[in-house]
Amino acid sequence: MGATIYKRTATRSKSGEAFALGRATELDGRSPSQGGYVVFKLCKNYDGRARDGIAKTWRAVKDRLTYEEAVALMNRRCGFKAFET
Repeated sequence: MGATIYKRTATRSKSGEAFALGRATELDGRSPSQGGYVVFKLCKNYDGRARDGIAKTWRAVKDRLTYEEAVALMNRRCGFKAFET
């Protein structure tokens, strides 16, 4: 399942981790009631070929969520009310 990451929704949690909302690619542009939302986390991994040896990638925390579930999970992960439904 491919997903689009909405980088403008990226928010830092109180602990400094970055989270963002996304959606299944086939549902882009459709009604939010159809669901398909994904919560992503920016992860740092060692990579000898990357600059400074650290590569950053977006990894899915949980997928196939409704909009309300995705917002609730984002708020829980961030530790504060970052988004409203």
